[in-house]
Amino acid sequence: MESHLLKSELPVDLQIEAKLCQLEFLNRVFQKRGQNLDDVSKGSYLRKIEQLEQHIYQLRIRKTLDLISRM
Repeated sequence: MESHLLKSELPVDLQIEAKLCQLEFLNRVFQKRGQNLDDVSKGSYLRKIEQLEQHIYQLRIRKTLDLISRM
């Protein structure tokens, strides 16, 4: 899901929006398929969701620090 383009060329706001879309998609897939998945697959989905949440948090921190540095 990660692409080099997202990391280097898109503004932070768009990176955050892209990650939020990915997170929403994974959450929907997990809600629909979660009951039919084995424990390993559930764990894989949950880890990916957690990684996306952490990346969104890091991007928001970077955005905040950028705003502070411009003041």
